[in-house]
Amino acid sequence: MKHDTWIGKLFLIGAVGSVVALFILLFCVLFMNADKLGYFFLPTLLGMFIAMIYFYALILRRHGLMNLRLQMGDELFFHKFPKEKSREMRRLEREKKRELRRKEKASEKKYLHEL
Repeated sequence: MKHDTWIGKLFLIGAVGSVVALFILLFCVLFMNADKLGYFFLPTLLGMFIAMIYFYALILRRHGLMNLRLQMGDELFFHKFPKEKSREMRRLEREKKRELRRKEKASEKKYLHEL
């Protein structure tokens, strides 16, 4: 599994940017309804910031694991992180099923076209 570093950085910037944009939008909605929330405004604001930090940490962890896998190699990485191995196996199975369905549809179209 070889990833270009600039593509990985681009996806990281996009993921972080989308999370920040979502939370800015939520902050604006929350701030506009501050008078309706009353005493719940500050706890809601705090919860929103905690959720933003959590999602940001998830994105960075995923990106860090991807970089670690590139450095360690697949065998050692999957030995150290067995959940990632099962996730990768499920992903490969889904890709195989998609490819089989794509081939079946192509053969059906070819058969119908010949009639």
